[in-house]
Amino acid sequence: MTAAKTRKTDAAKIATIAARHEADGWQSYPAYSGRCMFGDTCPGIVCPGYDVQKVEAAVRRAGIRNPSVDNMGCEMVVYWPNVKAD
Repeated sequence: MTAAKTRKTDAAKIATIAARHEADGWQSYPAYSGRCMFGDTCPGIVCPGYDVQKVEAAVRRAGIRNPSVDNMGCEMVVYWPNVKAD
């Protein structure tokens, strides 16, 4: 009997990356609805403004591209509109 391999969705990868950097102030935002998304949701990572490029690079290494960024006041949210929320 062989164990079936399960593939992580892109949304799960983004959440894992956020959890890995929780000590840096990153938080997973599993169902963000950004500008011009008209109620659709996607995964995002809330982070301090100075970490936006680090977030983008970490997720790009996981093979996920084309992020968008919104300012949330004191923090920023990096989100991927082309990735569906789980």
